[in-house]
Amino acid sequence: MYDAAVVSKVAGAPGKSVLPGDVAARPLPATATEPFRIALVDDDPLVRQALVRVLQARDVAVVAFASAEDLLADSAWRDFSCLLLDLHLPGMSGPELARQAAAAGVETPTIFISGAPAASISWEMTALGSDAVVLIKPIDAELLRDTVQCACAAARSRPSGTA
Repeated sequence: MYDAAVVSKVAGAPGKSVLPGDVAARPLPATATEPFRIALVDDDPLVRQALVRVLQARDVAVVAFASAEDLLADSAWRDFSCLLLDLHLPGMSGPELARQAAAAGVETPTIFISGAPAASISWEMTALGSDAVVLIKPIDAELLRDTVQCACAAARSRPSGTA
């Protein structure tokens, strides 16, 4: 799903860096001229509102959804630059949504977010795979923006048809 040099499996304390080395400080590739369009799925309206504001301040277009089912009902759900999914959602969970997207051939980078302590979600992270990215709430604004932009830029620079 991600270029291993750009993002890797993570767990951490709230607001801590989740990117290896200085990846967050790397500039976006020069080819990244179109704005990124992110799908955000979180059942907490206050979290959705805060994350939308943070990303829009960095000129990232965000479409927010209250559930995985709401995202799937959107006719353009396959066209997002990145999926930002809460791990624990009522109904279909974030990981279930990511698996469904992958099964449908959607290669959109996915970043998971969780309010649960990293230690309590370690088994879920293992199940997500070695390239899963999980940000622990509360999420530092710069960390969120940099993680989303790195994932989108990596996907944009990857040849079509490679995950």
